[in-house]
Amino acid sequence: MSEQLLFREFRDSGEASTLFFALLLRASDQQTLAAFANEHRRSEGLTGTPTPGHRFHLSLHAIGNYTRLPDRVARACGVAAASVHASAFAVAFDRTMTFATGHDTKPFVLCASDGMMALESLHNQLGQALWRVGLGKHVERRFTPHITLLYDERCAPERLVSPLIFRFDSFVLIHSLVHPSKHVHVARWPLRS
Repeated sequence: MSEQLLFREFRDSGEASTLFFALLLRASDQQTLAAFANEHRRSEGLTGTPTPGHRFHLSLHAIGNYTRLPDRVARACGVAAASVHASAFAVAFDRTMTFATGHDTKPFVLCASDGMMALESLHNQLGQALWRVGLGKHVERRFTPHITLLYDERCAPERLVSPLIFRFDSFVLIHSLVHPSKHVHVARWPLRS
């Protein structure tokens, strides 16, 4: 299927939508994390609705907001991603916390501290590839690997938790739509076994 056909279904949404690269959890890991999110939501006294399991992801690079996704951006993302050569890896997530933001609702997240070299290498490789295809203005050098569990008005302090180890064997380009609210997986690139 050509990139042009791949992007046709959501090119003219008329509303701002976001394009980003991310790592997705396997189905069994989604279930594990959904149970974890519910448990820690209760223990922290939070009331926000947990992220649905199929939407759990670890963002790598945001490519911008668009009401009409330009073909050149779609093609450039594909070229950049195809040039990345990284191996599959596992990451241990062992901390929960609320990220302070200026918004009323703040993300309650699961953060990682082990397996970071491979993850940071993938982040850096993809960032360099995005620079090479002219999308460097979207590359964020600061990188705090996390998975958002829910949004809440209350804040929870940083806490150590028993590590959850997730393996990642591919990365995806996601188009996040507002109405209807959904993540469209545009394309996937495997990591070497």
